[in-house]
Amino acid sequence: MSKSRRTKQTTKTKQKLAAAAVNNDPMPDTQTVKVGKHLLKIEPGDCFDWNVKLKLPSLAKLFIRPKYKERSFGEKAPPRRGFLDEVGGYGSAPTPAAKRALSYLSENEAAVCDRVLRAAADYSNELRATGGWSNFDDPPGIEAVMPLGMTPDQAAERIWIARVAVTTKERDGMAYLEVQGECAWDPDHGFEVVLHGDRLVGVFQQGTGWVDRRPRKPKGKKRAKR
Repeated sequence: MSKSRRTKQTTKTKQKLAAAAVNNDPMPDTQTVKVGKHLLKIEPGDCFDWNVKLKLPSLAKLFIRPKYKERSFGEKAPPRRGFLDEVGGYGSAPTPAAKRALSYLSENEAAVCDRVLRAAADYSNELRATGGWSNFDDPPGIEAVMPLGMTPDQAAERIWIARVAVTTKERDGMAYLEVQGECAWDPDHGFEVVLHGDRLVGVFQQGTGWVDRRPRKPKGKKRAKR
């Protein structure tokens, strides 16, 4: 295919996606969109309106070791993955803020994974500190599932990432990400780590609402016209 023909097809694709975003039309079955340095395939998802095939090896390899699982989890460890099944968002197509968040995730995935592990470990430690978890009687026991002073390395053996949601909330031109998954200590509710770039917004049970409590930067005052 000639370069001019490829350019025309790319232009038509962008025009279709732009029109869909404006008119809220259904998204085409499969499209390719440039996100940062990468061309990513965008298609309808199961959990999201659109889903992206993005290789995230650090996040995908995390899984709950069988020895830390309650019986309700099942005994078999999940298969190793190179991709998360669900990385996507809402609306007819990724917005510029969503693309910026995906670009950050793609280019800084190892750092994002480290941030998630630190956040999950801190979340576990905060829960243990509040009390009430000493009555965790299910095998293999609270000290194995939720050790005091959990470290990121220990958290890596006790969480599993299910999906990454690119939210419709945004700030400073970048969408927030919700890294959602299961944890050995709370199989009924799981957890989600909310990030804005490299900043941790908070850790919550899945499905609960959240607010970014960091004050927004004050906008500069416009000079009065003379």
